[in-house]
Amino acid sequence: MLIRSMWLFTVTETVLLPRAFNLALVRELHTKMQLNMGDAAIPNITCSGLIGKSKTVEDFVALEPDIPYQLILCGLNTPAVEAIKDLDLTDPLELFGAKFQVQRQPDELTSYERLYHDSIVLEPTVEPRHTLNFLTPTAFSQNRKYLPLPLPHLMFHSW
Repeated sequence: MLIRSMWLFTVTETVLLPRAFNLALVRELHTKMQLNMGDAAIPNITCSGLIGKSKTVEDFVALEPDIPYQLILCGLNTPAVEAIKDLDLTDPLELFGAKFQVQRQPDELTSYERLYHDSIVLEPTVEPRHTLNFLTPTAFSQNRKYLPLPLPHLMFHSW
């Protein structure tokens, strides 16, 4: 089973946070989910960090009040899915002195089988098509005859 959980974070006043605040946020979320961070060879949770309109001021990020910042958590195995489903952020989340109001959006549940079926099985076969743009004059050769035209069979044959 897989989960995609979206959260909206807002602040009530402008706050300055260090640029690496997303790492601290991920640590805090792992703590609240009672999961160890960085133990697995392949991560079982992905976190987008806060996505939204922000300003960079030297080594800090300024978050504005009443602008929603989106955070997406994805669980890639059953224990991670259960931890995300049980995550409770109803109390304001505090990070580097900034208090975030958090609102949870409806979770999306799926499975690897469903993703495969929707993305691979149901997709129509697409004819591969490539477009190349040459920024400088380019010539192609065949039997020591140079052509200024990019004939596809000559172009790929010579590679």
